[in-house]
Amino acid sequence: MLAAPSDDQVRAILRKHGLPDEVVVERSAHEGSVNHVRMAGDYCVRLLKEPNYASDIWTESVAAPAVRASGVKTPELIAFDPAADHFPGLVTIYRRETGDVLGQFRAPVDLAGIYRELGEQIGIWHRGVRRIEDPLDRLDKPELGSIRQGLVRNSVRMSQAEIQWADNQISRLEAAGPGPRGFVHWDLHAHNVLISSGRLSSILDWGDSGWGDAAINFHCLPAQYLPEALDGFGDPTPELFARCLLGVLGYAMNDIHRPDDTLQPYRNSGHRRWRSLQALYQRDLPPEWRRWMSPQLQT
Repeated sequence: MLAAPSDDQVRAILRKHGLPDEVVVERSAHEGSVNHVRMAGDYCVRLLKEPNYASDIWTESVAAPAVRASGVKTPELIAFDPAADHFPGLVTIYRRETGDVLGQFRAPVDLAGIYRELGEQIGIWHRGVRRIEDPLDRLDKPELGSIRQGLVRNSVRMSQAEIQWADNQISRLEAAGPGPRGFVHWDLHAHNVLISSGRLSSILDWGDSGWGDAAINFHCLPAQYLPEALDGFGDPTPELFARCLLGVLGYAMNDIHRPDDTLQPYRNSGHRRWRSLQALYQRDLPPEWRRWMSPQLQT
C-alpha cells in the first residue's frame, strides 16, 4: 500500500497542472480502498493507494471522459498523471462535485425517485456511448458469471426451500438469453452514487467499466426499485427485466443471511439484498414481467 500524500505533495500536483494550489487540503470522508482522496478547493485529487488496483485507474481515465461527453452526470476528469514525479503512483484530478454518498446517507430520502434518476442516467450512456477510443485495451470486460454456480457456492447458508426456489427461478430467467451489448459501469452500488437536495447529483468510479450486456448496469441495485430504474431507462423489454432480475438474484444469494450494515441503511448489502428481492415479488408488476418470475417464496 502506498503511503498517504502530504498536503505539500497534493499542492505540488495542483501546481504542475496549472491549478490553484493555495487551498485547504482535506481528506475525503468517502475515501475507499483504491485511492487516497483529497479535496482541494474546486478539485478532487485521487492518488493511488493500492497498486494492485492500478488497472482501475487506467480504465477510468479512458471511460470517464467518454461517459461525461454523452451527457451523464459524472465528474469532469481534469488531469490523468502517471508520471509519479510528486507521488509514487497514478494520480487523477477531477472537478469537485457537490453531494453526499447515498450508501453513507442516513436521513430519509426518496429512494424510488433516486433509482428512477439512476435508470435515466444508465439510458443516457447506453444510447450515447457507442464507441470509445481504447488503443491500449484499458477498458474492463464486464460479465455476469454463472448464477447457478453462485447458488451452489451460497447454498451452505440457504434453507432447502430457498435453494429450490432459487433453482427454479434461475431456470426460468436463463431462458431470456443474453441481451444487447452496451457500455456498462459494473460497480453501480450506493457508494458510487452522490445525492444532493434529495436528487441524484453524480455517478462515480468507472474503474470496472467496459462493454457488456446492458442488464449488468442494474445488478447492484436494490431489487425492489428495479421497476423505477427500468422506467427511467426507458422502453425496457420483458427480456431485459429478466436479465436484470437474474443478476440481482445472484447478488442477493451472495449476501443471503449475512448481517446487515445497520449504520448505513441505504447500502444494498447483507441479508437486506434478499429482503429487497422478496419485496419486488410483492409489487404490482406488468404481466409480461410476471411470466419470468416464479411464485413468491413462502417464508
